Amino acid sequence: MTNVSKQELKSAHIQQLQKQLTDLFAVCNSKTAGELFNELFTESERVMYMKRLATIVMLDKGYSRYRISQTLKLSETTASDYALKYDEGHFAAILKLVSSKKFDREAFLKTLETVLQGGMPPMGKGRWKRALK
Repeated sequence: MTNVSKQELKSAHIQQLQKQLTDLFAVCNSKTAGELFNELFTESERVMYMKRLATIVMLDKGYSRYRISQTLKLSETTASDYALKYDEGHFAAILKLVSSKKFDREAFLKTLETVLQGGMPPMGKGRWKRALK
């Protein structure tokens, strides 16, 4: 759980700091963005952000809220909250980025599928050959 100081910052300061943080990520390449992400956030925060992204991508692919909650180990309330925000168009910037050529959406979904299967390949003949490519 994140620990936020009880001493609140002024709104103007928050906006300035947020802009500087986004500018910092904007000047990164893939490698340095990954390093920055790992250094800036705790493991639990990184998992939280990855689950958020996975939720948004899964909603965009048409997965049900129930399937998302079961797959990502989220509460049904959280999945429903994200589905409502998705339906209201709150994730337009994220969806634009994950639909761009710079983001390999299929690789992300394939990795997500592998993670969700516990690292096991799908059932069927030759499944280990496909998994070990």
